[in-house]
Amino acid sequence: KIAEGLKDDEKGGDDKEGSGIQGAGALAYGYLSNNTEAGIHTTGSVKTNNTVDISAKALNNVELAASGMTSGGDVGIGAAIGILTGNSTNKAFIGDQTRIEAKDINISALSEDFDPEDPEDVDSTNKYSVSAYAGQGAENVGIGGALAINVIVSDTQAFIGKDAIIQLAGGDIVIISTNNNEITTSAEGAPDEEDESKLIEFLDAIKKKDKDDDDDEKPAVGIGSGIAITVAAIDTHSYIDDDANISGLKDLTLEAISENSVETEAGAGAEGGVAVAPVLALTVFVGQVSTKIGTGNTLVLDGDLIARAIQSSKNNTSASGESAGVNVGVGTAIAITVAVDSTESTTYRNINAGGAVTFSSQAVARSNTSSEAGVKGGDEEDEDDQDAEGIDKVLNKLLTFIKNYSKSKGVNDQKVPGKTPQSAETSEGKVTVAGAVALNIATSTVSAYIPENINITAGDEFTLSSANNVDAGAIADASTADSGIGVGVAVAINVANVSNKAYIGKGSIVKAKGVTVEAVTAEVDAEEEEGEDEEEGEGEEDGEEEKDAENTFTAQSISGAGAGNIGVAGSVAINVVVNDVLAYIDGNVTLTGGDAVIKASNASGSTANAGCDCKIEDGDEDGASVGVGASFATNVIENNILAYLGENAKLVGADNIYISSDLESNVETIATAGADPFTDVLGKEPSSEAKYSLEAAVALAIVTNR
Repeated sequence: KIAEGLKDDEKGGDDKEGSGIQGAGALAYGYLSNNTEAGIHTTGSVKTNNTVDISAKALNNVELAASGMTSGGDVGIGAAIGILTGNSTNKAFIGDQTRIEAKDINISALSEDFDPEDPEDVDSTNKYSVSAYAGQGAENVGIGGALAINVIVSDTQAFIGKDAIIQLAGGDIVIISTNNNEITTSAEGAPDEEDESKLIEFLDAIKKKDKDDDDDEKPAVGIGSGIAITVAAIDTHSYIDDDANISGLKDLTLEAISENSVETEAGAGAEGGVAVAPVLALTVFVGQVSTKIGTGNTLVLDGDLIARAIQSSKNNTSASGESAGVNVGVGTAIAITVAVDSTESTTYRNINAGGAVTFSSQAVARSNTSSEAGVKGGDEEDEDDQDAEGIDKVLNKLLTFIKNYSKSKGVNDQKVPGKTPQSAETSEGKVTVAGAVALNIATSTVSAYIPENINITAGDEFTLSSANNVDAGAIADASTADSGIGVGVAVAINVANVSNKAYIGKGSIVKAKGVTVEAVTAEVDAEEEEGEDEEEGEGEEDGEEEKDAENTFTAQSISGAGAGNIGVAGSVAINVVVNDVLAYIDGNVTLTGGDAVIKASNASGSTANAGCDCKIEDGDEDGASVGVGASFATNVIENNILAYLGENAKLVGADNIYISSDLESNVETIATAGADPFTDVLGKEPSSEAKYSLEAAVALAIVTNR
């Protein structure tokens, strides 16, 4: 199902002509099913004068490696396949219709080591790793010299079930869920220096090297393409289910937290068979975090109600055709990321609290996709081939595959597109060939809200706070492609849809001391860039860390040289961003002398940068830089930042009323046909002072602010 042409070979590792992996030098397969539950589910009743503590802790650590390499560089089919499928469920709960009488109730479902060696250093992150290293083999290795697939579905829930009856004597309820994951998928022609020693030990163990062998000998570079696929669905929820009846409550805390890191990396080995995409990296990440109170009778409590949903995700996807000192076969390096996150905090029943009531959501989403062409770049365009597939068709096929594959693994694929949301098209037409393609699709939804026709009474402040901070980018670098060999066209497409909403719905009634409804850009600790000079931070006073309070969206492409027929463009960078930030009150709000604050704010920077880094020989001047093919940079930015009192709103009793809508938007669009426009972006040294331009440079920005 992974690719057409994947078939068994009765001769095992012997070479055989044909498409697909004919024989695998190494196959590593892992399946994890971890179901952890702690709960009380009884048709009777549980009574205690003390605390009921329900805690489920689950932690997974799976590392899987397949190496087709030999330490001595022997020739033979060395395809390596590593596949991991992981399903993890962690639940802590009071079951449906269960009756409990207690002082306090604590319910927690945590990604945490339940019996740590060092109680002060508790591991709280699940780790899933798949690595595949291609071995030495014949040139025809089919779809991949190294194939790594990592599929993780993780569901963590802490909750009080439907129709449960909870009776407290003035005590508290705390419901907490955490789900933290580190997911790594790597398909490489050769390991990097960090992994080299580990892999040598691995090879020693399975090959039983003679003691006389050179222990410092490095594994030889593998042959063929690298294909890495990651599919991750991470759910984290804390909630009170429908019709659960709670009495005698003082304070209620609902908290759901998820921190995730996903790395997908594909690299080429030595020269291998020609394929549609000899280097391919695909990532699908779907993260859902929520705190909710379901329908039912009015929830009455004497103290404070706090419901928090917090999500952090980092997705890095890279495909590199540049091998360890050897030329990669002709073909495109393609990297695709689909990152979808949803963070929500709300109630579907009425609330009567003696203290403050707060619903808050915060998301920090990072998705970065990069592709680097090999020395030979992509295939040349055949003018006589009317059925040649363009870049759009290739991307659509890959997205359709990954959408269907994700669905087959139980992943909610509703927001995983089946085709590219943005065509690789310029004013001269569609791009048909490329050496490097990077497509980044980011969808981030954050909300804290009161639905229609819900009544909230708070003895103190009532707050709805929604905050997000999104960085999304695509970089395509074909600058390594040699002239006259292949195509150095680079295509980078970044599509980001950001929704940030806080609101009180139509027909709802809120009574409180003061009210705050805000949808803002989250302020988080700034991440240090790789190689950043430590001296840059010396000016910070009192050791304060630098803060990041800006969304960043980028599309950057740098083209290489190419053969005579390179299609319509040398470098294409397309950045499409929609920011929807809404804060509003559309119900009836009565305050007792406090302030009413409605705030919507967004700060973002958007960059589209397209250029060339190509070289030709011009007379006696060797190595002058020249643009082969036009450069196209496009920014399409839509900002909707709105704060308002709706037409159905009624606001009385406020001491002060503050309504503000703030937008800071910086848009930069650069297209350069000529030498070295990316010396700053990619850290390259200018190749020459001489500059030539054979084609046009087009920079287009369409910005709508409301």
